[in-house]
Amino acid sequence: MLTYTNPQHTAEDAAEAMRNLVFATRSFADPCDTYWVVSDLAATARRMEQVAIQVAAAHRQNLHLAHDQTASTAVGGVKALTAAAHLRRVADLLRQAHTRLDLAAKHSGAIAWYDTVPATGDRARGQVRRSRRSAPSEE
Repeated sequence: MLTYTNPQHTAEDAAEAMRNLVFATRSFADPCDTYWVVSDLAATARRMEQVAIQVAAAHRQNLHLAHDQTASTAVGGVKALTAAAHLRRVADLLRQAHTRLDLAAKHSGAIAWYDTVPATGDRARGQVRRSRRSAPSEE
């Protein structure tokens, strides 16, 4: 159950959800679902970017509490700042990932998936699949 107050448990839930998605996307019974998966991945990348920024901030804000295993505050502080710097880089990469996923979703959403293609190759006579969720309107 999501608590929204326990970051560790909520992160575990998110990791488990992604593990489930790995298995669920091994094959697609309906190719229309690819649009929704890509769109949701874009939203997830944006949220993960925010999480990385917030965790980086927590490392910097709690620098005075950072120690290493030998109780050295100098080494602990360097480790905390290094972790924060890596998390900021992760946030930058996630922002780029979001942009690419958003572009992929726009192209995926423009695809008309057909149930079948007639043997004659006349694609115009095939049946277009209907998506289970409605696509967002373009303005």
